[in-house]
Amino acid sequence: MQKHISPKVILFLACMGGYGLLIPWLGIYLDDWTFLWTSLALGLPGEQFYFTLGNNRPFWGLFYHLFVPLIGLRPWLWHLFGIFWLWLSALSVWGLVRLVWPRAARSALFAGLLFALYPGFLVQWASLVIGHMWLVYAFLLGSLAFNLLALRRRRWWLPFSAIALVLSSFDLLSLEYFILLELLRPLLIWFIERQQGGAGGSLRRTIQQWLPYALLLGGVMVWRVFFFPLQMDKYQLDVLDGLRAAPLANGLALLGQIGRDVAWDATLRAWWGALSAPFAADLGRGARLLGLGVSLGS
Repeated sequence: MQKHISPKVILFLACMGGYGLLIPWLGIYLDDWTFLWTSLALGLPGEQFYFTLGNNRPFWGLFYHLFVPLIGLRPWLWHLFGIFWLWLSALSVWGLVRLVWPRAARSALFAGLLFALYPGFLVQWASLVIGHMWLVYAFLLGSLAFNLLALRRRRWWLPFSAIALVLSSFDLLSLEYFILLELLRPLLIWFIERQQGGAGGSLRRTIQQWLPYALLLGGVMVWRVFFFPLQMDKYQLDVLDGLRAAPLANGLALLGQIGRDVAWDATLRAWWGALSAPFAADLGRGARLLGLGVSLGS
């Protein structure tokens, strides 16, 4: 019988190989110092004041209050902390693809690897801040995975759905970066419902399954915009104001910016960064070509 290495192990080795080889020589950087000092010197009141008043993130400070006293001023542990939550996020991506397309085992692994090693991501070394962002990302991806798992295993629908709703709540109340990714949920639910029940009625079943999550998303958004007093204190909805003032001009400008972000920053520029390293170093022609070949091959 042919044995295969578990995708969980492969993803872990990829995360460690991509970001963990230099851990003994890495330190604490950028906002990590601010967040550490705030947590260690001021405690929970300081964390709540900083994250709620300073960053419009109601519950994010609670996670710093939990983990900073445990890890303290040990950089190597913070780097392992960041890699752990990255690995858990990549594992959730792998699980999501397997749940949507059960036969696409190899594609699911490639998706998890691409998520973990995407060359446009360059700040894993800011481990305390980025680690806590990966933590919230893992909440979102884990919520989606448990949601789909509830649809695949109907006898466990209630407990898996409850876990999915709790994880989604943590995501929505902690950080604003991933809120719009919640709109992927009805599409993923529709894929599952169509596979299990055919095209007829799949839209109705999708709406029924998505309703609890839609109510949660809508409730959090209403609370954040209209009742949470600090939501607009630091960041304003400039895009919406611009669209109201000049819909056509600002709408076209927004579409152009999105196109540049997708076509250039997130694609060509990101991948060129992975391929151009041999040319940036002071190497001979042969070594540069060898480095480019290794980059292309891997």
